[in-house]
Amino acid sequence: MALLKLSGGIEQTLEPGQRYWLICGNEQQMQQRFDACAEVLNPLAPGQIGALEGTGGLLSNLRVWENLALPAWYHRQQSLAQLEVRFQEAFAQLGLEGKALTQLAAALPASLDRERKRQLVLVRAYMQEARYLLADQDWFGWISQSAPHACKDLFERMTLAVPLVVVGIGAPDPALHMQEILPLPQTEVW
Repeated sequence: MALLKLSGGIEQTLEPGQRYWLICGNEQQMQQRFDACAEVLNPLAPGQIGALEGTGGLLSNLRVWENLALPAWYHRQQSLAQLEVRFQEAFAQLGLEGKALTQLAAALPASLDRERKRQLVLVRAYMQEARYLLADQDWFGWISQSAPHACKDLFERMTLAVPLVVVGIGAPDPALHMQEILPLPQTEVW
């Protein structure tokens, strides 16, 4: 359990296995709040914040393997052998193994399509053994609607044990059964 406390009167206790929707008014506010959430949560679980961004959030000058392994290796000093096992486990669940996986691991993000980048940030969160999942509305829309079933299954298993915060514009679809995070009412000082 963690307290997510942001400027503007936003305060929410995050429970494992629960889903939250942080309401934003526009795209700029959404990006600012996404970054603020990551900043607040990172000290609670260094290197274990699964940042799920619709644009992929990968560094263009690093190969796929480096993009996925570095967060866990740097913050948690996991061995490369352990990380490689998690890398292979995750992609096996997504149906990618052997030569195709080797080629993907060596690729630069610029050579990949948007869907593959979205899959990669999910695998990165898996490799990090994320204790918090933080998704933007674009990525969450993809996983909810058009992602391959194997990605959806991996995501669902991950969200059983950790809180998920989706940062989005406007209120969530009621069918998603998500708790809304709203700013607390401001009290007047007399």
